[in-house]
Amino acid sequence: MDKKLKVLMVSDSFFPINGGREQVIHQLMSEYSTLAIPTLFVPKLGLKKPAVLDESLPYRVIRCKSLKLTKNEHLSILDRKSKQIINNLCKEGIDIIHTETKYALCSYAIKLGKKYNIPVVTTAHTNYIAQYKSQLKLPIIYKLFLNHVRKNINKCDGVTTPSIYMKHQLTKLGIKKEITVIANGDDLTKYSSYIEDENNLNDGPHNLLYVGRLTSAKNLAMLLEALKLVKDANINFSVKFVGGGEIKKFKMMAKNLEIECLCDFMGPITSRKELASIYARSDLNLIPSIGESFGLTMREAASLGTPSLVIEGSAPAENITHNLNGFIAKNDPIDFAQKIISVLNNKNKLHEIGNNARLLSNSWNKIANDYLNYYKTIIQNKDSRL
Repeated sequence: MDKKLKVLMVSDSFFPINGGREQVIHQLMSEYSTLAIPTLFVPKLGLKKPAVLDESLPYRVIRCKSLKLTKNEHLSILDRKSKQIINNLCKEGIDIIHTETKYALCSYAIKLGKKYNIPVVTTAHTNYIAQYKSQLKLPIIYKLFLNHVRKNINKCDGVTTPSIYMKHQLTKLGIKKEITVIANGDDLTKYSSYIEDENNLNDGPHNLLYVGRLTSAKNLAMLLEALKLVKDANINFSVKFVGGGEIKKFKMMAKNLEIECLCDFMGPITSRKELASIYARSDLNLIPSIGESFGLTMREAASLGTPSLVIEGSAPAENITHNLNGFIAKNDPIDFAQKIISVLNNKNKLHEIGNNARLLSNSWNKIANDYLNYYKTIIQNKDSRL
């Protein structure tokens, strides 16, 4: 029997921030708690007593200091105490370091790998070119950030990303390493029996759903314009927006479009059980973003029988065959609205496609084993070069 690998995962972001990347890290580390010997190294992120949160997790968490920059952005600070703990771990024998970030702790992970001869792999979850162009208006600044990301990724022994779309984006960025695609999983099927026992699913005429951060980068302006067109077509619907971000901005946009009464801005929901119930009660999951690296909400919704409407050419569209296990629209409010109207006018077909979508579900246990097998390949390749 193979020995369990000792895995050090590092990230500049984790709970209590609760986005897609944080969920991916948590799900992988939870599976590793039985398949490997995992340790997670992350910043405190404003927590005065991180141990209160961390002690409830099935894996070891070590926190370093951090400085708050914005509501959801913190700068990791490598203090002496946390560095000593991590260095001691590496001396005792870490088999692989997996960095889910490209910033301070990624640079530190690369130094550790070089110092202790430990292979370092990195996962890219972000479309860096699109993100920095939209967030960093000065070309000289965004090019500096891209150059930093490119250098750190190329210094790693292995590179993974969750979609073919992201593999192409990394190639455009100038990544020279071989890029391996390992998809994300989903964890909500365990709540399906609880939800079905409630016997009151789909309790509205047409229930639409958006799950994710509320930011302009997610193409929400286009989505709201499309929803206005759906309303004008006299389709009776409501739409739940689950996620934090610029809620006031998009509430005002919905008000200006005269669809505010149809939109329920629920804010972030951290309960996985409650989120599963919302997915299951929805007729259609809407993913308007064109820059997603994977589309985790597509998998989560599918696992509970709710199909998604996604944008043509996006990462979520890789897994969808239109009118078979989901729906695909152009990045255009008219076409997006027309697809919604067509879907909602045929609920029997929608139910059938929802059942087909369940086949898109993929357990985190399988994904974790895919990563562990990938680690072993990277370790063997590094050993062979010594």
